[in-house]
Amino acid sequence: MKISLSLNLLDDIKTSEVLSATTIDFVHLDLISKINAPQLKKIYSINKYKKIDFHINSSKWFEIINEIHFLRTENLISIQIDEFSNSSFQKLMKFCKKKSLKIGFACSTDFDFINFNFNKYRDILKFILVSTSKPSITGAPFNFNSIKFINHLNNNFNFEVHADGGINEKNVSILSLLNINVIVLGSFFNNFPNPADGVNFLNKNFNNIKIKDLIPDCFPPPSVRPSTNLLTILKKIDDGGIGFVLVQDSNKVYGIISDGDIRRFILKNGADNISNVKAKKIMYKNPLIFEKNEIGIIVQYFLSENRMNQLLIRNFDNSILVLPINSIIKNLL
Repeated sequence: MKISLSLNLLDDIKTSEVLSATTIDFVHLDLISKINAPQLKKIYSINKYKKIDFHINSSKWFEIINEIHFLRTENLISIQIDEFSNSSFQKLMKFCKKKSLKIGFACSTDFDFINFNFNKYRDILKFILVSTSKPSITGAPFNFNSIKFINHLNNNFNFEVHADGGINEKNVSILSLLNINVIVLGSFFNNFPNPADGVNFLNKNFNNIKIKDLIPDCFPPPSVRPSTNLLTILKKIDDGGIGFVLVQDSNKVYGIISDGDIRRFILKNGADNISNVKAKKIMYKNPLIFEKNEIGIIVQYFLSENRMNQLLIRNFDNSILVLPINSIIKNLL
């Protein structure tokens, strides 16, 4: 995953001091209006040291592209169309094809990708730049919905995905699991004397969230023994309030029983002598239990389409705990 440092052309940029000492891959520049001569001079100066990641958000995008497209071919250009329409997009594609340009398409998480087939423009579109903060302004917090949005892009389109907004040392781990190609960091660097220190901090703390960080929010699940009868199981499920019980004895896990498991058992076997049915006859024998060193797998499961509201994890003393999904959101976003 590559890093793009967001700079403002209006700021006083000491180019050599800022860029030569950092390990960043790109400099991210937001362009919202036509570039003046002093700004163009700054762009030339920056481009001597680093490739530039241009984000154009202007109705005059064609004028801005004409001013910058002749710079280093390794530079990236993404364009955001605020009042998106099929005709405006076709105009952009036609322009880029004439210029032999490969560009990125920038958007927020409310963009309707479902009803638009971007795959047929693969000869022009190189990547999708997703605004991962809400609102899409400098310093705004990370937007949880962007995770689902990026997951949808990965599952339905074969493009590189770049992320910009609200990114820090916690949520960058999730973005890595989502195979993000480039992350844009701006206000994150405000906490450090220079960007190099910020990058070093990011690399040091990358994916550093451990199960122990999530334990305070966990709680033991209601449990029964394999010999427990059905009426007791139903009462335990009702009292527990999480929709299931764990079947265990002395920390040995035998299975799990949900209210759905009981319903399916009755539909299949009938209700005769139901009060005599034991847990071992109803339980699902292979519950998904995450180990204490599997934080990456936990996050991947959290991102999946069929996730539950709680996950089971094995604590350091080998006991089983319930991990609420909200704990993952709080600790990783």
